[in-house]
Amino acid sequence: METAVICSGATYSFNGQQLNQPGNYTDTLATVHGCDSTVVLSLEVVDSIEVAFAASICEGQSYPFNNELLTQSGTYTANYTAMGGCDSTVTLTLTVLPIATGTQVLSICEGDTIHINGEEISGADTLIYVITNGSLNGCDSIVTTIVDVLPVASSAFDYTICEGDTYDFNGQILTDAGVYQTVYSSANGCDSTVTLTLMVLPVATETQVLTICDGEIIIIDGQVVSEADTFIYVLTASNGCDSIVSLIVDVLPASVTFLQDTICQGDIYNFNGHHHQRWHLPYHLYSSQRLRQHRDAHVGSFTNPCHFGNIGSGAGLYLQWCGY
Repeated sequence: METAVICSGATYSFNGQQLNQPGNYTDTLATVHGCDSTVVLSLEVVDSIEVAFAASICEGQSYPFNNELLTQSGTYTANYTAMGGCDSTVTLTLTVLPIATGTQVLSICEGDTIHINGEEISGADTLIYVITNGSLNGCDSIVTTIVDVLPVASSAFDYTICEGDTYDFNGQILTDAGVYQTVYSSANGCDSTVTLTLMVLPVATETQVLTICDGEIIIIDGQVVSEADTFIYVLTASNGCDSIVSLIVDVLPASVTFLQDTICQGDIYNFNGHHHQRWHLPYHLYSSQRLRQHRDAHVGSFTNPCHFGNIGSGAGLYLQWCGY
């Protein structure tokens, strides 16, 4: 018996027959002696080997196939010679998996610190961390961390108040001059420091004393004043604050002096620059009431603050008073 092996798709020639199917084939031949000779063929057909498989690698890695290092996704084929001399086809479907990447921005305020992977960070920085097999597909995960430092805002301003006034500074009621600070939360979440320099202007005070004689009058702000009194006026000073003026009216008493002297008839008596020849009346003949009545009758008839006047038409008694 004769045996033969062919690959699938090939043919085998057996006494003029082209065989491609497995089996036993018989053929009768004539020998040189004229006798029949039977030949039996056992034909085996071996199928070609076709192998297909899939593989995946992570981005940046390579896959060895058919003496090549593959780095791109795709379908690759390699032909080999198997047992029996037949071809063997191997098909590879290669998938390159992406490496997961992520970027996170962490903001801190100026002067603050943050701990990342055990590292203390206080300034702006960019940190790259590779987490092995950290992705769901089994590949590495690359995380980029950007540390952003936000500025701390600060501002300062001056303010002026008058003595006795108050200023509300973030809930603080201030009355004294000085430098004050308060901290707000700004729009970026960081502290905002505001510095206030508060100045307190003094309230000007002044006292004036106006002196008049008893019986005189004075007009103050449209008001006729003849007696001792105190007036308070609140004005506006040049610095914008109040100016308090105290006006004190002081009334001096009228001075009445009685003099008695004697001259001979025909003599001349010099009284304060005035020469008189008349006889005098005793001072006790004129009561204080009469003197006041006479004085009141002469109001407005004199222009000097203090005057000398004759009390009677024939008397030699003279009265000195103020304001008439």
